[in-house]
Amino acid sequence: TAAYLTTQVRCQANPPVLWLPRLLWWFQGDFGGRPGIARLLAQHGLPPPSDARWRYQPYSWDLHLGQFT
Repeated sequence: TAAYLTTQVRCQANPPVLWLPRLLWWFQGDFGGRPGIARLLAQHGLPPPSDARWRYQPYSWDLHLGQFT
């Protein structure tokens, strides 16, 4: 989890935007909504800035296609 989050979460300074993996949006209910995601990020040393807008990165479906060919 820590390795995935540290490679996927990005924080833009100006304007403040927190870029998160699309998987967190799809499964936000499993994480306890936005507060749960914020706790998860903080547990892994990535506390979200309080003034940042949250945005979700597009998901690349072709990341794992090589496994099935």
